Amino acid sequence: MHLVVHRRSLTFAAESGVQASTILASARYAYANTPDTDSKLRAHYLALIIRCRSTFKRSGTMQLEMFNGGSQLFFDLFVALSNHVDDISSAR
Repeated sequence: MHLVVHRRSLTFAAESGVQASTILASARYAYANTPDTDSKLRAHYLALIIRCRSTFKRSGTMQLEMFNGGSQLFFDLFVALSNHVDDISSAR
């Protein structure tokens, strides 16, 4: 498996139709192989998933991954989405 680590590469991957399963596998790999203190790469994956949420909402892989859990990724995603909703709500 190839880990996409550059911000431009991640954005291009999402925009060019790379499957949700590939992005999720890459995010899981990043979470498993970076220290907790390296939040920039992790935050970029979370932002990518939020920006491409329509793809991930339809993804059976995303549903299966969340059901199986076992990764800090999904709690971080929940917190990021909650913060995003709070930001939108407070802007109104």
